[in-house]
Amino acid sequence: MYRCFQDRESRGTYVLSTSFLCVYTAYLAIQNLQSSLNKAGGLGTTSLAVLYCSGILSSSLAPLAIKTVGCKNVVIAAWLCHVIYTATNFYPHWWTLIPSSVILGTTSGFLWTTQGVYLSRFSFSLSERLGTDRNIHLNRLNGIFFSIYHVSGLSGNIISSTVLYQGSQNETRGNFSHVCGADICPGSPNGDNFSESNSTLLYILLGIFLVCGLIGLLLTVFLLPAIDASLHMQSQSVGVSILACVRGLQDTRLLLLAPVMVFVAFNEGILWADYMKAYVSCPLGIRMVGFVMAVNGVVTTGVSLVVGRIAKYTGRQAMLATGLIINAGIACIMLSWQPEPNHIVYIFLIPAFWALAGSIWKIQMNVTLAAMFPDRLETTFALFQSLKACGYASSFMFSTTTCVSVKLYTTLALILISSISYTATEIKHARLKSSTYVLELVVKAAGTAYKPVIVSEGE
Repeated sequence: MYRCFQDRESRGTYVLSTSFLCVYTAYLAIQNLQSSLNKAGGLGTTSLAVLYCSGILSSSLAPLAIKTVGCKNVVIAAWLCHVIYTATNFYPHWWTLIPSSVILGTTSGFLWTTQGVYLSRFSFSLSERLGTDRNIHLNRLNGIFFSIYHVSGLSGNIISSTVLYQGSQNETRGNFSHVCGADICPGSPNGDNFSESNSTLLYILLGIFLVCGLIGLLLTVFLLPAIDASLHMQSQSVGVSILACVRGLQDTRLLLLAPVMVFVAFNEGILWADYMKAYVSCPLGIRMVGFVMAVNGVVTTGVSLVVGRIAKYTGRQAMLATGLIINAGIACIMLSWQPEPNHIVYIFLIPAFWALAGSIWKIQMNVTLAAMFPDRLETTFALFQSLKACGYASSFMFSTTTCVSVKLYTTLALILISSISYTATEIKHARLKSSTYVLELVVKAAGTAYKPVIVSEGE
């Protein structure tokens, strides 16, 4: 373990990962509860949709933000906005939660682009210093980051369910005469009534989360190393920086990856909003949401530790194909299954498999983008975050207007499209690498064939 901290890059990765762990312990737990706690008028789900809509434009502007204030300051600003968002949940109204969601969504687009740049820069630095393959370090550092980051799904949800369980005697469950599962639609009764008399417990919970956010902020301020924008970004004008993401789509490979990026976020949005409301809160009650997502967090953390290692032997293509198959199976099961209180094992099991697929997507998509576009990391990751924000926003907006079954059929359609587009991307990339390699051989051969004769002055 000590050897992991001997180099600057690994230390930076652990600091970045721990700060994300602290802040997202609060954010992910609050996000998982939004659709159940603030369901009056669809405030909770709408706030999430607004949050991710705000991230669409901000992700496009991330290269400019990184160039202007630097990577470290982007992370610090994002943590300040997370603290503000947590504070507004003490008084969840349209005039408090929506503005804070806009602010948080705007900085989140900058944040996740910066995260991808940090890990890629650390990986490339190690590769150059040690003379080893970039992909080895990309897989290792992404594995470290996501294994630590995903502990937040465990810690935050255990905290929320432990606190809320104290008031479970005040939660009214009725006689379970309602329908749960894919048939849940906006406005459907789902039995997840949380008594307002438990507001004290909510304040305690949010107070804990506020402290978590402040700890993450302090870690970043005092321990995270600053890194510079790439030379490519430093040489660009402001106008070019703003348009860089759009220009990135001129690369056919990025264009083909777009459906995959949207699918990853859309599918995760179903877990956070629809599964929690229709498959957990409905049959079991809101107090169980955190425990179910804690299982998701445990599996995600464990899988993240080994995904990078396995990918060294199987390749990213096999790993991503596995993720697609798992997600397709989950969607089919959810369409045909109506959860009841005695189905508790299945209710916990599905998020576990969801975590397996999610870990594969998060790590291997970062590795894929860094491997295919090493010379323009900022714009590539910015575009990735913009498209993910589109997926999240559309997923949460669907939740306010359509039944769960419609979203599940949409997921299956996206899986089919993503399978085709990803396969085309890998074929295109392989051909590009092959042509580049051939060109290098030709240039090398031409240089060898031409050997100028050097005549000394005395001859």
